[in-house]
Amino acid sequence: MLVIYEQGRSSPGVALIDREIRAILEKQTTYHIDLYVEYMETNLFTDPVSQQKIREWYLQKYRDHQPDVIITAGRTPIHFMIE
Repeated sequence: MLVIYEQGRSSPGVALIDREIRAILEKQTTYHIDLYVEYMETNLFTDPVSQQKIREWYLQKYRDHQPDVIITAGRTPIHFMIE
Protein backbone atom coordinates (compact mmCIF):
# COMPACT_ATOMS: atom_id res chain seq x y z
CA MET A 1 0.00 0.00 0.00
CA LEU A 2 1.30 3.44 -0.94
CA VAL A 3 0.05 6.70 0.55
CA ILE A 4 1.02 9.92 -1.25
CA TYR A 5 0.51 13.15 0.65
CA GLU A 6 0.58 16.63 -0.81
CA GLN A 7 2.24 18.16 2.27
CA GLY A 8 4.97 16.95 4.60
CA ARG A 9 4.86 15.23 7.97
CA SER A 10 4.79 18.52 9.87
CA SER A 11 1.33 19.32 8.52
CA PRO A 12 -1.30 18.63 11.22
CA GLY A 13 -3.71 17.24 8.64
CA VAL A 14 -1.13 14.82 7.27
CA ALA A 15 -0.21 13.64 10.77
CA LEU A 16 -3.89 13.00 11.59
CA ILE A 17 -4.65 11.15 8.36
CA ASP A 18 -1.50 9.07 8.65
CA ARG A 19 -2.26 8.12 12.25
CA GLU A 20 -5.83 7.09 11.32
CA ILE A 21 -4.73 4.99 8.33
CA ARG A 22 -2.22 3.12 10.46
CA ALA A 23 -4.74 2.60 13.28
CA ILE A 24 -7.35 1.20 10.88
CA LEU A 25 -4.84 -1.14 9.26
CA GLU A 26 -3.72 -2.44 12.64
CA LYS A 27 -7.30 -3.04 13.84
CA GLN A 28 -8.93 -4.33 10.68
CA THR A 29 -6.54 -6.90 9.32
CA THR A 30 -4.45 -9.81 10.47
CA TYR A 31 -2.46 -9.77 7.22
CA HIS A 32 0.94 -8.19 6.87
CA ILE A 33 0.71 -4.99 4.84
CA ASP A 34 3.76 -3.19 3.52
CA LEU A 35 2.96 0.49 3.95
CA TYR A 36 4.95 3.07 2.00
CA VAL A 37 4.47 6.80 2.51
CA GLU A 38 5.57 9.63 0.22
CA TYR A 39 5.31 13.40 0.61
CA MET A 40 5.21 15.57 -2.51
CA GLU A 41 6.00 18.69 -0.44
CA THR A 42 4.22 21.01 -2.85
CA ASN A 43 4.48 23.84 -0.35
CA LEU A 44 8.31 23.65 -0.44
CA PHE A 45 8.90 22.79 -4.09
CA THR A 46 6.36 24.91 -5.90
CA ASP A 47 7.99 25.32 -9.29
CA PRO A 48 6.86 23.03 -12.12
CA VAL A 49 10.38 21.74 -12.83
CA SER A 50 10.84 20.51 -9.26
CA GLN A 51 7.40 18.94 -9.21
CA GLN A 52 8.12 17.13 -12.50
CA LYS A 53 11.38 15.75 -11.07
CA ILE A 54 9.53 14.53 -7.98
CA ARG A 55 6.94 12.79 -10.18
CA GLU A 56 9.67 11.17 -12.29
CA TRP A 57 11.43 9.95 -9.14
CA TYR A 58 8.25 8.27 -7.86
CA LEU A 59 7.67 6.60 -11.21
CA GLN A 60 11.23 5.28 -11.21
CA LYS A 61 11.15 4.27 -7.55
CA TYR A 62 7.96 2.18 -7.82
CA ARG A 63 8.42 0.93 -11.37
CA ASP A 64 9.45 -2.58 -10.31
CA HIS A 65 7.46 -2.66 -7.08
CA GLN A 66 3.98 -1.49 -7.90
CA PRO A 67 1.67 -1.21 -4.89
CA ASP A 68 -1.68 -2.96 -4.91
CA VAL A 69 -3.40 0.04 -3.30
CA ILE A 70 -2.57 3.74 -3.63
CA ILE A 71 -4.17 6.37 -1.41
CA THR A 72 -3.76 10.03 -2.28
CA ALA A 73 -4.25 12.95 0.06
CA GLY A 74 -4.40 16.32 -1.65
CA ARG A 75 -4.96 17.80 -5.07
CA THR A 76 -1.40 17.36 -6.39
CA PRO A 77 -1.18 13.61 -5.68
CA ILE A 78 -4.61 13.07 -7.23
CA HIS A 79 -3.54 14.87 -10.42
CA PHE A 80 -0.29 12.91 -10.43
CA MET A 81 -2.22 9.62 -10.36
CA ILE A 82 -4.60 10.77 -13.08
CA GLU A 83 -1.69 11.71 -15.33
